[in-house]
Amino acid sequence: METESNALSRRVLAIVAAAAVSLLAAMALASAPATAATKAKLAIDVNPGPSTSDPGGFFPFNGYLYFSADDGKRGTELWRTSNGERQLVRNINPGKEGSSPNRFTVAGGWMYFRARTEANGSEIWRTNGNTTELVADVLPGPDSSNPNDLVRLGDNVLFSADDGVNGRELWRSDGVSTAMVEDIDPGADGSNPTGMTRLGDHVYFRADNGLFGRELYRADANSANLWANIAPGGAHSNPTGFTEFNGMLYFQAENAATGRELYRADTAIVQLVGDINPGAADSTPTQLTAFGNHLYFRAEQAGTGYELWRTDGATPVASTTIFADINPGAADSYPSGLAEIGQQLYFSANDGSTGTEPWRTDGTTTQLIADTDPGQDGSNPGDFIARGGQVFFSASVNGKGGYEIWTIRGGQPKLFADILEGSDGSDPYDLTLFRGDLWFAADDGIHGYEVWRIADTAPPRLRILGKRVRMNRAGKVKLKLRCPASGSGKKCAGKLTLKVKKKGTIAGTGFKVPAGKTRKVTLKLGNGAQRLVRRKRSARKLVAVATYQGKTVRKKLKLKVG
Repeated sequence: METESNALSRRVLAIVAAAAVSLLAAMALASAPATAATKAKLAIDVNPGPSTSDPGGFFPFNGYLYFSADDGKRGTELWRTSNGERQLVRNINPGKEGSSPNRFTVAGGWMYFRARTEANGSEIWRTNGNTTELVADVLPGPDSSNPNDLVRLGDNVLFSADDGVNGRELWRSDGVSTAMVEDIDPGADGSNPTGMTRLGDHVYFRADNGLFGRELYRADANSANLWANIAPGGAHSNPTGFTEFNGMLYFQAENAATGRELYRADTAIVQLVGDINPGAADSTPTQLTAFGNHLYFRAEQAGTGYELWRTDGATPVASTTIFADINPGAADSYPSGLAEIGQQLYFSANDGSTGTEPWRTDGTTTQLIADTDPGQDGSNPGDFIARGGQVFFSASVNGKGGYEIWTIRGGQPKLFADILEGSDGSDPYDLTLFRGDLWFAADDGIHGYEVWRIADTAPPRLRILGKRVRMNRAGKVKLKLRCPASGSGKKCAGKLTLKVKKKGTIAGTGFKVPAGKTRKVTLKLGNGAQRLVRRKRSARKLVAVATYQGKTVRKKLKLKVG
């Protein structure tokens, strides 16, 4: 039993270690470049007014952010944006029902997804941004094959579907040819393949052939076979949570002797990594996340409860140990939402006194970042993601119950945006990084759930390109201006002038350059200015000055007279 002095010593050491981790984390984040003012703002009100569009499934593809949303007229359809302007990709199912596109994945330069129409039911579709088309009506007619678990394998997409004859089986398509890969369980029941995950040139998944229960299978685009019967006979091992680490696939599975434990597989072997909770008891490893040289996960062991574990993945025998007993004793800390950001692993956990709060580790020490919602309930943080040197996450606000966006930069977390003040909260979800900005859905209490964006509010830094310019016989000079793509999404617009030392301005004009574009801007010198630069070489040393949106950019140029 731990004495009071030992307990005190352990707490002092923990405080010192936490301070060290906090300092290192602050230094790591502080080393990121300083950013302009950053704010959360409503980006797209797909369904104008107080009605919600319920956007979701944000998916970057070919320079656009794709998502599903309901504009109040067409039902839930496929939309996209590149810089804050909404664009309907296609009204796949005309009318108010919508096609409900989801399960986006990319293969062979196309984005595949599931969508529903009155004529074909729920089937597999694809788009390249210009053409959006039905790939295959696996179950012909208005009934649905309900394709699921879409995963890329080369130029093919593999998925499960039910053709109405063979039950739910494994299918593949390259967009031109669509066929069943294998009828794993012959007959109308189907093998119900689930959890498709790519490792190398194969896809691994769970399926039931009607003889050996739900077990581990492996497939390419042409065939599938049973890879391991982990629970012998007709029992089910139910492998799930497939995660790649060090060239192997890790997952949890069950058999009668060891319970539900951590396994791994590759092209040659399938093996138990460790019987964490000895005997037939389950450790139920979940939240598998690669960080540094280890795979971290949540698991249960008698005497410690659900805590943070890790394995080094060594072969032939891996070292698998408890990493942090955050809630000492048999109680659970239940670490969740593990996310690698920079040189830290962020997650939520409950130490038994502060409730569920944000934590992090550098692989050596583990630290409570802050008790953002004092008390035993906690702020229940999740969705950890990085943008521009900052860590963002969603959490409840000071015991009010509503969830908002929080941030960590240089140390302690703070509320970043209280989009819907009060007890309800804006409940942000689907935090997705696209073109350097953080996109998500939230409800501000005025517009309903719509598309929001965290972006820099300052204008982009305009560039005047080149070192030499030429004046033609008509006295015209062309300059190239570059307006970088930025979080603000703003164009560069203002006034451009050419100046000569001691003579002042010799030409000027307005300009507008879209964000992310380069444009040529033409300036016309007057007759007097033309005579000056033709006669005096010293007057050909120019300074171009661009004044725009409260900023000024200067560039020295040499003029060649034509």
